[in-house]
Amino acid sequence: MKLKQHTVFTGFRRASWGCYGIRGRLGDKKALCFDYEGSFELPIREVVKHEVISRTQFREAEDERTGIRFADSLRFWAEDLKAQL
Repeated sequence: MKLKQHTVFTGFRRASWGCYGIRGRLGDKKALCFDYEGSFELPIREVVKHEVISRTQFREAEDERTGIRFADSLRFWAEDLKAQL
């Protein structure tokens, strides 16, 4: 399936599970989306329900999520190290 770029259907969105960007449409029913972890597809009927946000809001949300995940990984590493000693 070929990616179609539509200027109306690009930008950034906020869902209950996180923020993501839209690269374009895949056919008539799916959107090609992305976040800091990679690319994924979402149904267009779901995408249009999500709040539109700015690029800055997207970056801030993704940076915060990345920071939380990094802090969690350090905590798990410290717990594992403590258990081994």
